[in-house]
Amino acid sequence: MKMRKKISIAVISLILVIVAFGAFRSIKVKNHVKELFKLNKQLQKEGYYMADFEFQMLGFSYLLDNGEYSKSLNALSDYHSKLKNRDGLLKIPDFNNKQEEMEFFLNLQNPKTGAFIDESVPYCVYWEISQNIFNHIETLLDSTSAPLQLKYPLYFLDDINTPEKLNAFLNDISYVGWIASKFPQTSFHFARNLLDCAKQDNILERHNLYSFSPAWKHTLLKWMYDFQDSTSGMWGPKSRRTGELIKYDLNNTASILKAYRDNDGNDLYADFPLRHTDRLFANALQILSEPYPADADELGVIHEWNLKKVKGFKMILRYLWRDVSKQDKQALENLLE
Repeated sequence: MKMRKKISIAVISLILVIVAFGAFRSIKVKNHVKELFKLNKQLQKEGYYMADFEFQMLGFSYLLDNGEYSKSLNALSDYHSKLKNRDGLLKIPDFNNKQEEMEFFLNLQNPKTGAFIDESVPYCVYWEISQNIFNHIETLLDSTSAPLQLKYPLYFLDDINTPEKLNAFLNDISYVGWIASKFPQTSFHFARNLLDCAKQDNILERHNLYSFSPAWKHTLLKWMYDFQDSTSGMWGPKSRRTGELIKYDLNNTASILKAYRDNDGNDLYADFPLRHTDRLFANALQILSEPYPADADELGVIHEWNLKKVKGFKMILRYLWRDVSKQDKQALENLLE
């Protein structure tokens, strides 16, 4: 009996130590995240290249949500040290011409993956940061420029270049656990961003960088169309456990709508007419009514709130206005006053 009691006390003590350590680690991580957002702003002011910051952060949350706690926390700590000490960071030079600027960004490409970010981050991060670089380089082209040509092939896209691979990838990043639900943004962000590849004149095809089949594009459009939540009309990450929507993601919903409607609110595809517009409007209006975040140090939350305002109002006026009743239009106008 005494031995059993001693063992019980030892187990309880160990649990208390683990809980205490976990609480300490949690506080430390939260402080690191806050400091990272502040460092990001400061480093941008100092002229450092920080375009990958948001994607690094989403990569950490993806690892954490998928149970790779040690890897995620160590990577977060290393990234904090890197930014704090300016280790290996690139300063954006003063370019003499557009060609020099193009060369700077083209040199960011990873020869192993073809992505414009280090391969240490999760795969789901690769596409959007690369797309952002493509878009920027495209703005530098003019009638005298040579065609956009990368230094290396986009090897990483081979991992999702069939409908089967694509479905697996979309399911992996769009169904999340409870940890991801606590972050302002989740890996579902990367699913909606991939929709740009379904456009007929997407940036990959305009410059012969990569080509997806019509079947692949149809699969992408159908998967996202079916992923809409019928109760709320919204899109967002869904629970890995229940399959239900875990947050009304106005930012990503606004971006998704442009894949299915034009700027005048007309459906782009006969196979995918926009559904649940009344519920979509009602929930969007509710989100747009939310007050400014109370904690001034929560820069990630504030950033997300600002995006919601800008993208949410634009979404309603551009894609939903023709479906909205006079009463609902008045409610929106009251909110804008």
